[in-house]
Amino acid sequence: MTSLTNAVRGSIEYLDKSKAYFIDNGVLLFLWIGLGVAEAWVQDVFGANSVALLNTENHIIPEKDNPRSRGIRRAMELLQRKGLRRRNVFIVREGDSLEPWMKKFLVERQYYGVYSARLDILKPRIIEAAKHQLGEEIIYKQLENLDLHEKALVIGTIEKRISQRPSILKELAEDEHILPDDFDVEGCLVSSKDFLEFEDEKQIVKLEGNITMDEVATGCTVGLFGSQVGVISSEIKLCFYLFTVLYIYIYIYIL
Repeated sequence: MTSLTNAVRGSIEYLDKSKAYFIDNGVLLFLWIGLGVAEAWVQDVFGANSVALLNTENHIIPEKDNPRSRGIRRAMELLQRKGLRRRNVFIVREGDSLEPWMKKFLVERQYYGVYSARLDILKPRIIEAAKHQLGEEIIYKQLENLDLHEKALVIGTIEKRISQRPSILKELAEDEHILPDDFDVEGCLVSSKDFLEFEDEKQIVKLEGNITMDEVATGCTVGLFGSQVGVISSEIKLCFYLFTVLYIYIYIYIL
């Protein structure tokens, strides 16, 4: 193994009970194991006859002389290399007492429930507005059903990716004097490395095209007309090239 497989979004609802996942938040590394994982996988990786018989208290992935074991340990090694520091590894079986604690570290999905509920409510109104603007023949699709270069309406939530946004990880890195040379601790947070992401119910893509960082804010529910244009980096597999911003909902709360 020379590279990691594609990542899924950091939310418990995306974890398939018949599989196992590494969950990496940059501070801790978890190996989450679903109760439906095949016995052959459990035997090869841990030497146990079933998921129920796993010893998850010692948080050790033993060395076994088989392809699955070598693949798991190689994946863990690659993840450790990506981080700012070496992380402690915790093995969490689905339903174990550690699972609620693990879920607290899925901070990327902090407002997922709010965004999802807002999307469900606003989607019919956005589709109606899109048909009024571009015609009744406009096609709405979810990102996972969109063919490469196919033009369609997609509806979801905007998120700004600010490379120099303050975070606990950067504070830890600063304490250890391992920040990159070009990181401006006290200066402007705006950077040429910043970009926009768009997320619907099941997938996320980078946005490019007829939109700028200043036009939207994280949490905006939007309807976009454009097409996916292919692989752009090892981290973000697909880019959605935007032709038209059809509708943007921004909530302003009066306090």
